[in-house]
This record gives sequence, C-alpha cells and structure tokens, in this order.
Amino acid sequence: MSKREDRDYLKSVGRTGADDTHRMQAFRRAIGYLLPYKARLAGVAIFVALIAMLWATGLSVAVPAAKIFFSDEGLHGWVDTRAVEHRLDVALDSYKLDQGQKNWGDIAHVAVVHSVGKKATPPTALAKGDFLLGLDGQYLDFEQLMRKLAAEDGRTSANLLVFRTGDDRPHSATINVGPKSPGNRLLIWAVSKVPRPASYPDRYKLFIWVLAVSLALNVLRDIFRISQDYLVQTTVQRAMIDLRRENYATALRLPMSFFATSGTSDTISRFIADTNQLSQGLITLLGKTLVEPAKLVGAVVVALCLSWKLTLLACVAGPPTYVVIRKMGGIMRHSTRKVLQSQGRMLWALSETLAGVRVVKAYTTEGFEENRFKQITRQLYQELKPLSASDAVTGPTIESLGIAAATVAAAIAGRWVFEGQMKPENFFVLLGVLAAMFDPVRKLSPVITKFHASDAAAARVFELRDRVVEQDVPGAIALPRHRESIEFRRVTFTYANAATPALREVSLRIRQGQCVAVVGGNGSGKTTLLSMLPRFFQPQEGQVLIDGHDLAQVTLPSLRGQIGLVTQETVLFNATIGQNIAYGCPDATPEQIVTVARQAFVDEFVSVLPEGYDTMVGEHGATLSGGQRQRIAIARVILRDPSILILDEAMSQIDSESEAKIHQALEGFMAGRTTVTIAHRFSTVIGADCVVVMENGRIVDVGTHGELLARCRTYRLLFETQLVAGPTE
Repeated sequence: MSKREDRDYLKSVGRTGADDTHRMQAFRRAIGYLLPYKARLAGVAIFVALIAMLWATGLSVAVPAAKIFFSDEGLHGWVDTRAVEHRLDVALDSYKLDQGQKNWGDIAHVAVVHSVGKKATPPTALAKGDFLLGLDGQYLDFEQLMRKLAAEDGRTSANLLVFRTGDDRPHSATINVGPKSPGNRLLIWAVSKVPRPASYPDRYKLFIWVLAVSLALNVLRDIFRISQDYLVQTTVQRAMIDLRRENYATALRLPMSFFATSGTSDTISRFIADTNQLSQGLITLLGKTLVEPAKLVGAVVVALCLSWKLTLLACVAGPPTYVVIRKMGGIMRHSTRKVLQSQGRMLWALSETLAGVRVVKAYTTEGFEENRFKQITRQLYQELKPLSASDAVTGPTIESLGIAAATVAAAIAGRWVFEGQMKPENFFVLLGVLAAMFDPVRKLSPVITKFHASDAAAARVFELRDRVVEQDVPGAIALPRHRESIEFRRVTFTYANAATPALREVSLRIRQGQCVAVVGGNGSGKTTLLSMLPRFFQPQEGQVLIDGHDLAQVTLPSLRGQIGLVTQETVLFNATIGQNIAYGCPDATPEQIVTVARQAFVDEFVSVLPEGYDTMVGEHGATLSGGQRQRIAIARVILRDPSILILDEAMSQIDSESEAKIHQALEGFMAGRTTVTIAHRFSTVIGADCVVVMENGRIVDVGTHGELLARCRTYRLLFETQLVAGPTE
C-alpha cells in the first residue's frame, strides 16, 4: 500500500456506519463460500440454540439453589409462593412470629403482603402490610396456605383470614383468584417430582441434587460446544480449501506480466497468511459470534425476570461499547493490511535467501543477509505494535464499562435490599446473572476487531481472485499446425513501471523449419521477443503472426500446444524422473518415455539408478546435476512433439560434455521444426540458419554469422566478448 493509499485509508476510518459496512464487503463475500455447506450450517445453528438454552437453564438453577440455601420457604415453598403471587397479583414475604406477638392458632410463619399489583381486580381488599393468616376460617401456616392456594386449580376466589395493623382481630376477605400461568404449572409439575424436604438436612440433600443438575447441564452444554466447534472449524476449512483452489486456478492463468511485477512471494503469502487470517475470522463468526449473543439473550431473559429495571440500567454500557469497538476495528483493519504486506516481504526475503544459500555462503554475505532480514522484521514489528495495542485495549476497556454499569445496578439493588424492596437471595442471584450477562459481551469485544482484521485479509485474497486471467477473445480460432512462417510486425512492448520500451517496432520474418539465433547484450529485448510467441506477453502495438494468423485471435491451447520451451533455469517438479519427462503429456506410455529419454541421453544416467525412472528428483531437481536436469527438459520437449522450439539460453549453464550431448539430441529433432534460440555460445550461433542482432529493444541486423561478422559492429563486439569467451552471466 502506497503512502497516498495509507492516507486515504486513514481518512476512511472515521466514516459513517454505512461506509463501515461497505468496507466489510470482502469479508461478507468470503462468507459466501460457507453457503454450499447448508446442512453443516444448520447443524451449527441447532447446537448454538441448544447451548443458549442450557446456558439460560443453568443460570435459572441459581434461583432455586439460593432459595434452598438462604430462604426459609425452600424450593417447594418458593414455587408455591410464585404461583400464589401470580394468582392473587400481589408480592408476599414470609414473616416469623415472635412469642411476644399475637398467636393466631398455632402458626409460626405468616404471609405478609409486600405490594399489590395494578391488575388486582375487585373485590380485593388486600393492602401492603396485611397478614394472611388462613383460608376458609382456618388458621394456616405460611407454607400450608401457599401450598393450598397453589394446588387448587378450580378456585376462582379465596375467603382469606386477614389481619391489618390497627385492627383488633382478623377479618374475613373474599379475594379473586386468577388461573395459574403455564410457567407456574410447569414449575409446580417439575418440583412435584422432587421429594419435599421435612428438615434442614433434607434441604441440604436437595441442594446437592440441584448442584448436580447444574453440573450435568454444564457438561451437556460443553458437549454441544465441542460438537459445534468441530463442525464450525471443519466447515470453514472446507470453504477455505474451495477458495484456495479457485485462487490457485486463477494464479495459474494470470498473465506473465503479473508475475513480472508482483513476484511469487506475495502471492504465496496471500495463499497462506492471508487465507489463515480470513479463516480465523470465519471461525469466529460461526463460533463466538453466534454462541455468545445467544448466551447473552438467555442471560438477559433471566435478568429481566429478576428485575427489568436494573437489567435495562446495566445495558447503558452498550453505546460506549459500540463506539470503542468501531474505533478499534478501523485501526485493526488498517494495521492488519500493512502487517500482511510485511509478512509477504518477509516471505520473499526468506525464499530468496534460502534458494540462493550457496551463493550467500560462497560470498560470505551471511552478515549482510542477517541485517537485511533484521530490517524487514523490525518493520514488521513496528506495524504489529498498533495491532497489539488495539487488541490489548479493546477487551479491558469494554470490561470496565460493563463492570461500571453492573456496579451502578448492584448499588441500587443493594439499597432495595436494605429498604425491604428486594429479597437478599434475589440480590445475590441478580449479581451472578449480571456477571453472566457481561461475560458474553467481554468475549465478543475482540470479535468485531477480528472481523476487521479478517476483512483486510479477505481484501488481499480477493485482489488475487479478481485479477484478469489469460483468456481468448470471443470467436478465437484453433491455430492449425505451423507450416509456413512466423512474423513479428512492428511489435512494441513496455513493461509496467518501466521507463523505456523493452521492444521498439520490431519486425522479423522466420520461415518454417529455420533455426534462428537471437543475440544481444543484457536488456536488449531477446527474452521479451521470444515471450511473444507463446503469448506470455502481448504486443501493445503491432502483431505477432503464425502462418498469417494473429496470435491475439487464436486459442491459447492450440498455440501453446505447438510450442516446446527449454529455459536457462530448468524447471523440474518434486516428482519422479519419468513423471517430469511426461509433464504435459499425461497419456504417455512408459515405452514412449524411455524412447525420448534415450534420444536426450537421459537413459545413460537413469539406468544406473536403483529405482530407474521412478527415482524422485527432489525439490527443484536438487539431486541431479545441471546437465542432467537439462537433458530431462530436452526429453520432455521431444515427447511433446512441438512444431516450434524455443531455446531460451538453454546451454548457458551446463558443462561442455552435456552441451555436446544436448546438441546431438536436438540435431535430428530440430529438422523440419522452426527453432528460435537465444544464443550465448559460439556453437549455437554457427549452427543457425540466420542470426538476429538486438540492441536497446530493436533489431539492428539480420544475417549469417559470416555476414554479420563482416558488417555489424554490434555483432562483432558480442562475438568477441560473449560468443567466443562464453556467457558473462
């Protein structure tokens, strides 16, 4: 990214939310690679729902546990009381009578009206502070009264014994009784399956059972989380494999101009580091981004049931949290892009140095390379610092906001407890639920910033994916096998970012079957000229024709299928010798492979190998000599049977013995084929039908060796310095 792009990007960080959504376009595009796996995504959604349900259920268990441990009413009494409160539309407290107080019958605990709901219907006569002493003229203890009113479904009114402060004696009051809610019915049914404890030791046993249920819910939830995590990761891995395959197919079809300017290290970095960064974002999306909000919803529901006012008060931390996440996300996206670019440069330095380690050792430049790598990693460290800072700041800041909001809510709830407006056990449960509510928020705080980092990686991944690949023009024809001529007509070509053209109005005609040697100094345009034939590059001006057909109008397979290429640096793949010979001809039989190997003098060194043609050549053919590698390349070309042969300095880096054998192998093979070779050796020039002399992107002369030696000063100088003495490179 250039400095100007950096400035433009920094300006974009402070844009509106709509622009923020637009900047996440690359990440949203990556999500599309998950859509083919709908069954897996449905499984993830089901697991998320189960996890959230068990999370909320686990939190709800805290309420009956607190009632068993702290409250006199116990679990069964708490369920009965909740049902009665709903039916009478009142809030009740249990009050223990002292010996000095009036003794109504033999009851020890009475129900006291804490508050009366707004939906209570006439002829209710209850008020705050009333004592409920019994039912139908009979004095009943608190627990007995609650159990009786909760159990009788058909009752629509209750004749309660009520005592109000200031009265001399209790009076009878007829109170409307509503139906039990479905939730109360479910609670009563569930608790009815649990034995009602007769003493405190029995209540402790029940408490242990509640803890066991809570533990079982947590274990089950963890099983679902493991299943969900596994499903998420394997789904994302499949999607990333699909994306890598598409990018690989794109990379193979990119024009040579892309590799000439961008190189391979940055491209490899996009396949590895960038795609890994993107996969982490997608895993987070299907993991925490689904699970934590679902857990948050469950916690909020439980908190609302305990106190909706305090729950809403605790949510005031939401807007500041959003602002922090948005700001940190912008910094994270910008920093991540720069870090990924630096990682690409680091990969380039590593690959270049390790590939040339023999030269590094021979020239004792280990210190220089160490310093160069140190500079690159120092730059990477400088770009990682803001990334680390934003990542470090986000979590604690959001956690502090949540704690502050929860502290305010807890302070208000504490006041309610001291004023008798909230029961102590409800207060402690509420604190736990608020903590559980902010736990998903805390875990989600780095998620948004991770999305921004993944968006930066996705943008780089799709930059490669969206590049224009080599393709045929509409209506392109299949090129017939070459029979007449190759012609360059006023061809001009300039590399990207180059100050001067590599080729300047080059015109040349080669007859079919001719052997043409192209000579010239470094940078004269030789390799660029030959690269026009297989359409590695296309002229920006002029035309290249084979048998009168413009190469821009023919299909690439029909063109390149007729061309055999042998380069200065032989490319062998980490496969067997036989597979390297048959590269490009997958249907070749073992007999055909051996035949061409003998023609190229490969068989003479393969025959002594224990595994013969099944011998692995190692990375880049490291187990073979340069001459052996070049002979395999010649055998590969012979098997392809091309009509046009291009030799790009094929003899420049081999010994004289290998050169003699390769010349011998090619001598018969070149007969009847058009051969164009870049020459650095006298033996190549002397055997050519004509020699093309290039200088500064132009053809300065064409002729035989003798003609050029007599009339062309440029050729004469090349002959004396390179062709006779050997290549200078």
